[in-house]
Amino acid sequence: MFHKKRLIRGMSRIKKMINRSRLKCGTSYEPRLNNMAQIRASVITNWLQHYNLREVQYMAGHKYVSSTERYRTDNLEDLQKELEKYHPLK
Repeated sequence: MFHKKRLIRGMSRIKKMINRSRLKCGTSYEPRLNNMAQIRASVITNWLQHYNLREVQYMAGHKYVSSTERYRTDNLEDLQKELEKYHPLK
């Protein structure tokens, strides 16, 4: 229980620091950090670019691989290349 309270306190400090640094930089176009789940989602998305799906599933602590697959982002450039490669009118 003690560790959970300490973790929550630390996470709220991190959130405040991120929002404060965003304001100091004057970057008004960046979205404000609403919750810590945004950071978790960013980390998992980044892992998917560097590791295979099963490794990321394990690192994220997901029971089902479908939970990890939700974080996949489609690379539009790769999709465009595939379309140009197989398009019949090319």
